[in-house]
Amino acid sequence: MNRLRTLLALVALAGLLTATALHAQTAAFSIDGEAYPRMLFDLKVQARIAAAGRNIQSLRHPGTLRNYQQEVLNRLIEERLLAGEARRSGITISEPALLAAMAATPAMPGMSAEAFREEVTIRLLISEWVQQQSKTIQAGDAAIAQAMASGTRPELAERSRARHILLREDARSGATATGTKYPLAQELLARLRSGAVFADLARQYSDDASAARGGELGWFGRGQMVPEFEQAAFSAPLGQPVGPVRSVFGWHLILVEEREAPRPASDAEWRQRLQSQLNAELLATEIQIVIENKRKSAKITVHLNQYN
Repeated sequence: MNRLRTLLALVALAGLLTATALHAQTAAFSIDGEAYPRMLFDLKVQARIAAAGRNIQSLRHPGTLRNYQQEVLNRLIEERLLAGEARRSGITISEPALLAAMAATPAMPGMSAEAFREEVTIRLLISEWVQQQSKTIQAGDAAIAQAMASGTRPELAERSRARHILLREDARSGATATGTKYPLAQELLARLRSGAVFADLARQYSDDASAARGGELGWFGRGQMVPEFEQAAFSAPLGQPVGPVRSVFGWHLILVEEREAPRPASDAEWRQRLQSQLNAELLATEIQIVIENKRKSAKITVHLNQYN
C-alpha cells in the first residue's frame, strides 16, 4: 500500500512538473509570430489585481479574473503595436538612455532580465513616438473659438509662487522634538531677516533639486504641496521669509513672492487651456487610429482559453 501511494505521488508530481513546464513555454498571445510568454502575462495580471487592492484568491467569480486578463491583454497588445510603429518610423533608443531608464524603473518580481529590458525599451519607444506625434498635432483657431463660444469661462484657483530652502533630516533624528537641522534652519532664517539673499542661501544649503534655481518652485495651487508647506505658503506675508516649517521632507524656509486670489481666466489663459485640452484629445484620437489600423494589418493570435 505504501509503495502504491509513493508511485501515485510520483505520477502526480510528474504531471504537475510537466504542466508547469508546458505553461512556462506557452504563449499568452502572439503578434505576427512573436510570442508573449504566458508566465509573464500571468505576472502582469497578478500585478494589476494587486493594484486594484485585491488578490487572486479573492476573485471568486471566473468572470472577474477574465475581465482583468482582458484588460491586461488589450494593453500589452496595444503597447507592442505602438512600439512596432515607433520602430517602423525610425525611432531607436540609445544604450545609455535604456540603461538609465532601467536603473530608474523597479523590475517586476519574477521577470527575467531580458524581459525587463524589452519592457523598458517598449515604454521608451512609445514615449518618444508620442512626443513626436504631439509636435505635429495642433488644434485650429476655429476649433478653439467654437469651444470658447459654447463653453464656460473657467475659474482659476488661488495660487502662490514661492521659493524654499529644504533641510532634510537624517533618518536617525526623526524622533527628536526639533531634529538636527532645526538650529541651522533658525540660523538661516536670521540671516535672511538680516538681509541675506534667499536665492543665494538656497543654492548653498537647500537639500532639494530646486537649489540650482535658487529655491524657485514656480506657481502652485492648493493640494499640490504637503499640508504644512501649503498652510505657510498661502498665509505668509509676501516677500518675507517664514519658517522653519516641518514636513515629512524636513525643515522648510519659505519665501512667497506672489499670490493670486481665485479669478476668472483671461481670454489668453482660456485659449491656452483649451488648446492643451483639444491637442490632447486629437493626440488620443490619432493614437487610437494607429492602434486600430495596426490591429487590422497584424496577425494577432490569443491563446489564453487553452490554459485557464
